[in-house]
Amino acid sequence: MKRSGGRSGQSCRAVLVISLLLFLLFSSGNAQDQKEPRVIINGPSGITFPELTFTASTENLPDDLKYEWTVSQGSVISGQGTPAITVRLDNPGQLSSITVDLIVTWNNGKNSFDAHLTQSICLPEPPCCRAVDEFGDTNNGEMMHRLDNFWVELQNDPNAMGYIVFTRSEKLPGKAARQARWILDLINFRKYDPTRFIVVDSGFDTELRFRLYAIPIGAPNPEFLNPVEINPAKKLTKSLAYDNYSIFDYLYGNEYLQKNRKKKDMAILRDFRQSTFHPIYLNEVADLLKENAKMNLSIVVSPEKGLTLNPLLFGEVERNYLVNMRQIKTQRISVRIGAAIAGETRITLILNPLSQEK
Repeated sequence: MKRSGGRSGQSCRAVLVISLLLFLLFSSGNAQDQKEPRVIINGPSGITFPELTFTASTENLPDDLKYEWTVSQGSVISGQGTPAITVRLDNPGQLSSITVDLIVTWNNGKNSFDAHLTQSICLPEPPCCRAVDEFGDTNNGEMMHRLDNFWVELQNDPNAMGYIVFTRSEKLPGKAARQARWILDLINFRKYDPTRFIVVDSGFDTELRFRLYAIPIGAPNPEFLNPVEINPAKKLTKSLAYDNYSIFDYLYGNEYLQKNRKKKDMAILRDFRQSTFHPIYLNEVADLLKENAKMNLSIVVSPEKGLTLNPLLFGEVERNYLVNMRQIKTQRISVRIGAAIAGETRITLILNPLSQEK
């Protein structure tokens, strides 16, 4: 990244403590009998981008001094008028140095003095974004494992925020967003600190991707954090498969499947109906239906071979949530059976413009 103000030829020193001694004379004619006063600028004390702390210490001077600070490429956010200030840099990732300007004055009616100190201070390299993990479409159990590893990374760097950045596939645009919501729920389920995580929807790409970053406080924000407008159904002109998931994804995926493999289909349906994950899987679709009055939803259930109950029952669970909890009109939601599949029973959510409805 380009940083303004190159270091070559500069007089500033790349150290964390800059001391500038300035000898000051009282205006009294008895200055030779006085110890020489001096003012020292120290700082920055501790690099915590984008905020830095500077202090002024004095010798052989009274306590009732007046301080006036000015900082280039930044602003004084606290301490103005005192010996210690906190400065917030304007562009911390692009600066190689800043200039600190201090005016110290004193007047007791008999004696007075003033000092004007200016110092160019070299800044260390700012913290930077660190890529921790990246993965594509996967099951809930695998995401849980990756999130656990991500949390370990954040614990090792207490000053870093965890960014979960996802891109949507154009084929199933709702799937990445649904998985992101599932990750947020998992953060609470695992009792991780939710204030350490930020989820970013970075728009569309050719495939669904998740990228996990640790970004220290004060590091310049990468371009992928720029907000984007996401509304996959805004210009819907034909049917769009919005999401597709296994009924076992609803129930913590493989973890549930391994523990309940011998359960009867009716017991699995009961667990599916009682799951608390309906908001995670269906709320974005519900929002789109509310925002787009000329759009309906088809819930297609593709049963696994050997399913012993009516697969429409799973679709009815989804429709009941949308109708009863999200107040979507029943006539806007259809449920039908898809082709039988070799794997687990799956549900596909299809958005349809009204002109496509039969």
